[in-house]
Amino acid sequence: MDAETMYIESTGLRHDEAAALGNRFLIGNGYLGVRGTLEEYGKDELTAVNLAGIYDRRGEGWREPLNAPNPWRAVPRFAGQAWRLPQHQPQAHVQRLDYSAALQERITTWYTPRGAFTVQSLRFAAMHHVHLLGMAYTLRAEAGGPTQVAFSLDGDVWDIHGPHYERLDFFPAPYGVDVLTTATQGAQVAVALRLAEDTPCRVEVSPLSGTVSADVRLEPGQPLTLHTLAAIYTSQDGPDPLALARQAVRDAQHAGFDALLAAHRDAWRALWQAARVEIEGDPDAEQALNYSIYHLLAIAPRHGRALSVAARGLSGQTYKGAVFWDTEMFMLDFYLRALPDVARAVVDYRIQTLPGALEKARQYGFAGAFYAWESQEGGLDACSDYNVTDVFTGRPVRTYFRDKQIHISAAVVYALMRVWRESDDLSLLTGGG
Repeated sequence: MDAETMYIESTGLRHDEAAALGNRFLIGNGYLGVRGTLEEYGKDELTAVNLAGIYDRRGEGWREPLNAPNPWRAVPRFAGQAWRLPQHQPQAHVQRLDYSAALQERITTWYTPRGAFTVQSLRFAAMHHVHLLGMAYTLRAEAGGPTQVAFSLDGDVWDIHGPHYERLDFFPAPYGVDVLTTATQGAQVAVALRLAEDTPCRVEVSPLSGTVSADVRLEPGQPLTLHTLAAIYTSQDGPDPLALARQAVRDAQHAGFDALLAAHRDAWRALWQAARVEIEGDPDAEQALNYSIYHLLAIAPRHGRALSVAARGLSGQTYKGAVFWDTEMFMLDFYLRALPDVARAVVDYRIQTLPGALEKARQYGFAGAFYAWESQEGGLDACSDYNVTDVFTGRPVRTYFRDKQIHISAAVVYALMRVWRESDDLSLLTGGG
């Protein structure tokens, strides 16, 4: 299979399928996952930048992973009005995922009072530097003319049991804006957004709204591309995530958009050399299988030791972003063959969360380890006692998932033995396994 066949696309406007397309066109790098929604979309369309391994609880709601403020919000203004879907019916619209290199793409054309106006974007979550995001935003107008694009850090994020951020502090920056958020339980997320410094436009920064406005003049029929770069860090990465984000985005500006995109493509090329499957005589089955493998690659943790894969990957907060036994039983064999370092990280996660498993066993009056059915950081069992509601009375019903799903511990032991036998690395056992 060559890279030309490694894509899926959707043509025409399907706003009622925004949630499904967000899953289908997901990109990620193990540190974060970005749903495949459009730049003008917000939380109503389930836009999210889902972060791995950092959680918060709001009130009596379930504890769930944090979604970062979205640095890819963009709304163009041309011929006297803002253009966005679904408010303005497009003349043509295509959304595409190039899963050979985890690139989200869209091309949308509207018919305006000044003729055809087209917006095209290409976005990536850097695989070689998991804190970085890049977007190329291209404008073209049949008749040309003045155009403005409002790029913004959208802090009004989609949550199932939120909102989680009690504070959002915006700060102006040259060619950009920063935000530092503080969640209910104290976790912090910092995002730094910048336009490339060589952008051919006039830039105005509005920190109160987290917006960077770019004014350009389009030549008739000629494309003009604006590049944005963003960096995301959390309080799990260091005591000052905002400083880390600012430094990372400065370095990215210095390297340049094209160099970052090239390094990202190289990283994905290396992944596919290890993971791609070829099926002789059945190209449809081959494409379907490699598309599934793409998602396993996009959500695999590579940026640190002792991390695992949540039940819904990095597509959102469903299942509370928790790690189930599915990772050990259904994903581990793939990682063992294609990405052995990820397989090791998955079992290291269980080793590091052993204290939580010991504590859970103690709470039930047992010796030994009883692993969490829905595991979050530290081995915390996020599974609640009341998970369903009686459809007749409306009252919560006591469930026993966390009490009786004891086979999770067997899956952990199975995974430890599989990784040890494949690697023949005794340090896995002497280091806690």
